[in-house]
Amino acid sequence: MSEKKIEIKNATITAVGWDRERGLTHYITVEGDGWGCSIGGYFLGGECAYEWIIALMDALELCAFNDSDLIGKVVRVKTEGLGGRMLAIGHPIKDKWLEPKKLFQKYNGKDDDT
Repeated sequence: MSEKKIEIKNATITAVGWDRERGLTHYITVEGDGWGCSIGGYFLGGECAYEWIIALMDALELCAFNDSDLIGKVVRVKTEGLGGRMLAIGHPIKDKWLEPKKLFQKYNGKDDDT
């Protein structure tokens, strides 16, 4: 099985949402030049919710935010390419990322983010 090539692209945040139907989740949707993708949908229970928010704020160098402030923000994203997942969202210039896989390894000890 071949590994998917990781692509890093510039994008703009176009939507941000929270859901609590099956547990607290957070979504961030971005659009680039002719494409769009979302990251999130992970269960953010307890301390993990705090870590998600802090990791997002660190990656994007935010001192404070509300969801509407994120709309229009320029970011970089790591993706698996066309049809693949968005793996990370990060600062538009610096090498600072929110990478859910790494964040959730800390909490569930698994080698994936499912």
